[in-house]
Amino acid sequence: MQSLALNVHRRLPTVHEGPMEKIKIAILDTGIDHSHPSIIALKSNASPIRIECKSFVGGHADDNSDESTKDIDGHGTHIVVLVSKIAPCADLYIAKIADKKIVPLENRAAEVRAKPLSHKTVKLN
Repeated sequence: MQSLALNVHRRLPTVHEGPMEKIKIAILDTGIDHSHPSIIALKSNASPIRIECKSFVGGHADDNSDESTKDIDGHGTHIVVLVSKIAPCADLYIAKIADKKIVPLENRAAEVRAKPLSHKTVKLN
């Protein structure tokens, strides 16, 4: 899976023309792999992208450390890299809402998804 993801990322062109405005994007997924080469590059000072992470999962709920927001599945990391190609000047707010792509039935409740969204909405307004 990782080789497929790296292959796709290399072939996806960065899409932008002219000056760009900062936009804010929330990604609710499996977190982010902070040791992934593309994520390291995005988090560098040379990148215009800003990344902020927070976990809303189990014992790590409301934690924003690299360990608590770590993507053990790979899906969230893949999505972050793809979004960064399309919106290279975005502020990305990653909310880890699951450890795996398949979210357990009890975590599908609207209030579970609403908490990360309301957290960022309040902060951004």
